[in-house]
Amino acid sequence: TMGDSWLVMADVDAVQSYLFASIHLREAAGASALLVEYDAEVARIAKTLDPSANVLFAAGGTTLVAFADETGARGFADTIRAYLAKHAPGVGVSFGGPCSTKDGFLEARDMAARGLECNKRLGHDPGEDVDCPLALRCEACGREPALGGARVTVGSDKRWLGEACLRKHEARERGAWLELLRVSPKWKDVPDNDLRAMLASDSSHLAGDELLGIVVADADGAGEKLRKIKDLGDYKTFSGALSASVRTALASAIIAHADPARPGPLPVDVLYSGGD
Repeated sequence: TMGDSWLVMADVDAVQSYLFASIHLREAAGASALLVEYDAEVARIAKTLDPSANVLFAAGGTTLVAFADETGARGFADTIRAYLAKHAPGVGVSFGGPCSTKDGFLEARDMAARGLECNKRLGHDPGEDVDCPLALRCEACGREPALGGARVTVGSDKRWLGEACLRKHEARERGAWLELLRVSPKWKDVPDNDLRAMLASDSSHLAGDELLGIVVADADGAGEKLRKIKDLGDYKTFSGALSASVRTALASAIIAHADPARPGPLPVDVLYSGGD
């Protein structure tokens, strides 16, 4: 029942700082992949702690989960932190709750949100790691010591990476977004290998002889809409509809500028897509 539920809200700290800590597009795209994996992993972690847990929202590093069991709700934060420490070093996360829904879903959600905001204000951006001031610095972000043996090569570029940037570098799944093109008749029959071969090898290849631009888009009013939803089921329905709408809009924008008959690499690369 609603009175037996416990809400926990979580949000990755300083998402933009984490995504773009490195000046290199490969690590930015890898950071995006790690956040997408995290959003998917949240449901598994919640179900492990409480088989009846209900993930109401999980996108863009923001999560809202309803637990039937208070013990599972209270163990959620530690389990999430342990997962991120292992799979996405350098990611911080803040929590609000657990808050009982005995007085209603809206009241519990608002209480969890206030708790999250208070914890956010404490500040969790790791900033620069100065534990080893004489160490070789990561040549991608400059924030952390480089790891021995962690020198990577991209084209003619060779650089030493720290733990967080190395994980981003290795995590990049560059072709994940290519399926968005399949909704267009002109792309649906292009073989997978041919499609992947159209990806630019690096930012210089993507730009060619032209300038390289970065476009950031964010839906207006999504947060306000979520705050007005008073029912647990409606919250989950809106979450799914928002995710589907973002994918549809992103696909339309890419297809408008990509043509399989165009010579050279695809003129676009998706670095991050999550939430709104």
